[in-house]
Amino acid sequence: MNILEDKSEETVTVQDETEAIVKAAENAEISKTAIVFGQSEDELRREFKEFKALKLFRKIYCDLTLTPDDVFDDKLAEVVSLGFGGVVVFPTRVRRAKNKTGNADVKVAAAVCYPFGEEGAGVRKASVKKASASGADCVLLPTGVNAVKSGNLDFLRREIKKCLKVNKSMTVIVVIECGELTGDEIERTVRTLAAVGVKSYCPGSGYMKTCDGTNLKSLRAGLKSDCEIVAVEKRGTGSDVIGLFHVADKVITSDGERVAAEIRSRLGC
Repeated sequence: MNILEDKSEETVTVQDETEAIVKAAENAEISKTAIVFGQSEDELRREFKEFKALKLFRKIYCDLTLTPDDVFDDKLAEVVSLGFGGVVVFPTRVRRAKNKTGNADVKVAAAVCYPFGEEGAGVRKASVKKASASGADCVLLPTGVNAVKSGNLDFLRREIKKCLKVNKSMTVIVVIECGELTGDEIERTVRTLAAVGVKSYCPGSGYMKTCDGTNLKSLRAGLKSDCEIVAVEKRGTGSDVIGLFHVADKVITSDGERVAAEIRSRLGC
């Protein structure tokens, strides 16, 4: 056995010992807490796992843009019962979503000019204004690919700036189709948008080419610490959604019930 193999085995042994120490400390802490609250250790572990799941669900928004009308209200009720942080709907359904979710802490995001964002001058502002008047908590607003590809970032800057001024208390999540752009195009777009005050970015709508890790890094590199990334995972598993939280602050998914069940299963709830 050579020196490298000895070092490798030594590293594994140290990692195993460290994990054992951490686990023993966690078990000791659980035992003390269980005594304080008069619960069994198993009950406390289950509650902690459920707490972790619910904390994660608060960062998930359910995309209901393509939900048929006859099941729309049921899906809203499902979002509330699962404890998700919000829903994404078209502007025509904002008021209905607000009414049906009632006092539940569920944000309603209006998908305006969605998903491609290739509308002409003034359309974005008018759409954002309508969504705001309907009671939307935030809007999902695509930049469009053509303006970026053609280098017309000044037009994009003016358009987004007008949208931000509609309602300064309403979050504008700007969708940049990173999968369709180069790293340089992404960085220039982010700089342009950041200059007018955009703080929330979505790297793709899920309707165009998927954004890879390199492009996500280009997006993240241009953001300040007070900015957030809202990722979209329309057809992924619970593991896919969890994986996105390595780069994203929030995740939008289409199949909320299935994703929630898979996350709970993975956490052992």
